[in-house]
Formats: sequence, structure tokens, C-alpha cells
Amino acid sequence: MIRRILPFLLFVALAAGGIVLAIRSGGDPPDVTVYTSVDDEVAREILGRFERETGIRVLAVTDTEATKTVGLVNRLREESGPGRTPRCDVFWNNEPSWTVRLAAEGLFEPCDSPVLADIPAGFRDPKGLWASNGARARIFIVHRGEPGGPAPSSFRDLADPEFRDRGTMARPLAGTTLSHLAALRLHLGAEPFAQWFRDAAANGTAFASGNGAVAREVGRGSRAFGFTDTDDYWARRSAGDPVDLVYPDQGPEGPGTYLLPVTVSIVKGAPRPRNARRLFDWLLSPETEAALSASSYASIPVRPGTKPGPAGFTTTAFRAAAVDWDAAKEHLDAVLDLAKEVVQGQIPTPPK
Repeated sequence: MIRRILPFLLFVALAAGGIVLAIRSGGDPPDVTVYTSVDDEVAREILGRFERETGIRVLAVTDTEATKTVGLVNRLREESGPGRTPRCDVFWNNEPSWTVRLAAEGLFEPCDSPVLADIPAGFRDPKGLWASNGARARIFIVHRGEPGGPAPSSFRDLADPEFRDRGTMARPLAGTTLSHLAALRLHLGAEPFAQWFRDAAANGTAFASGNGAVAREVGRGSRAFGFTDTDDYWARRSAGDPVDLVYPDQGPEGPGTYLLPVTVSIVKGAPRPRNARRLFDWLLSPETEAALSASSYASIPVRPGTKPGPAGFTTTAFRAAAVDWDAAKEHLDAVLDLAKEVVQGQIPTPPK
């Protein structure tokens, strides 16, 4: 009886607070466990390929769009506490700020893998605590042919009366939106950032449940424009929605467009270190980087020699903002506090 119950208990413990994407071999313990905030269907596709190529069974755990990254961060912290043994082997995160923060807290194992050698310096930790297998840009998705004014060109337009009630963005409580605004707060300073955010809310900016919801609202014309990620724009463009893309803040006075690396790390004390290393290397390989760019994730390759997928996104298409992510991580809590204060009660119900 005990032997029959234990696999079920293991499954429940791993699934609590997240969504289990894949478990192989009839409930047997997995050969490697990954926590990931990468989109479910993309993670399933990529990790399924890893299983087929290596024969290593994968258990993947993710969170919903509304709580991406933050829920997984809390799980990792809890499981890595004093006297605890981590369940997770590899953390595959869709944004950099929380990765850098967990690295500073000592939750990741340094890795000097040869696969890191041709990843540019800005897309890997110098100590090998994380590296990137792609990136996404924070762009404006714009409804094509929107009457009544010019297209937006800067984050400041969300607070500009000329764009009143036209803009939208995801609530900055998790994921890439939180990282984006932490970096923006670092750039502007605490008080100017808080003033801009309050002004944007007062200007009728709609706060959606996630970046996908932002893209859908703009795609159907409910909002004229909004901040989202390049992959969410590409999803609406591929679906035939009348949308265009604007890389914001390209002028001399703007910070540039924020480019957020997708990161991979090995958890310190990983229960399956050998397979953790194999998955780490495989996820960071040029082949996986190209596969992610060719998938619906439409990620931007970070290696200069990696061919972009059908979306054609490249790091040379725009001027990227210069960001010290180690410094930006210190702004996460302040952005969260401000967002919870200002956005409370302003979250619309996402469309079905």
C-alpha cells in the first residue's frame, strides 16, 4: 500500500501551487525536474524533444500567466531553505530579474560548461549561475489604422493626455512586466517612476491579466496600443489580427527598448546533478536556441550566428536599453508595492 501511495504523494507535492506539464513512465520518479515560466505549449514541445533525444524523463512544473515566475520563485526559496532538499534540478525562467535575485541568494550552482563559450557576455552570468537561450523585447503592439491620433513611441505615452484611455499593459505583479518596470525604475529613479506610473493609471491605462490579454485586447481593437512581449505580438499577427509593432524609446532621449533574456540555471543541491547538467547544456545549445526562435515563442537569438525563426526578430533591429540586471533586481519589491496600491481594483476580467 505504501509503495502505491508514495508516487501519488510525490506528484501532489510537486504540483501544488503550479501546473505539472509532463510526467513519464507511469508515475515513476522523474530523471530530471525543471521549474519553468516559459509558455506551457512551448516548454512541452522543447522538453519533449529533449526526452526523445536523450531518453531522460522530465517532470516540468509551471505557473499560470498571471503569477508567472513569482510563484516558482517562492517554491524554490521554500524548498531550498535550511534543512530542506530541493525538488527542482533546473530553473528555466522567462525573465532575468528574479533569476539574478535568486542567484544572489545562493540558490544556483555555478557551471563552467563549454556551451556557454559563444553566448555573448550580456546574456550570461560571469560566474556561470545562469545563461540565456533567447530573449524577448518589450514592445508596443498597435492596432492598425487606429484613428484619432499618432502611434505611441515611448513608455511616457501611457501617461500622456493625448493617449488617454487608449493604452494597456499587464499588471506588473509578475513575469516580464515586473522585470521591465524594475529596470525602468532603475533608469528613472524612485520618485519619477512612481509619478509616471500613477499618471499612467490616472490617464486610463487598462491593466490586463497578462501580456497575452494585452495583445488580444489590442488585436480586437478594444485598446489602441499596449506594452507586451514580442512573442505575444507575433501570436496575434500570426492569427491575422490587424496589428503592428513599435520598438519604443528609440529616440536620443529615450532609454531604448527593453530586451529581457530567458534564463537557465542549475539549482544548488539539485537531487539529480548529472541530468541537471545535461538538461542545462541541452537547453543552452545553439540548436535549442534556434528551435525556440522557430517556435511560437518566437524568441530573439542571443548568439550572433543563430538564425532567427519566421518572426525574424533580431537584436540588431532596435536599440536595446542598457540594463544592469543585478541592480534592477533591487527594485522588484518597490514596483510590486506600488503596483498593488495603484492597480488594486483595476484588473479587468480576461476575455474567454
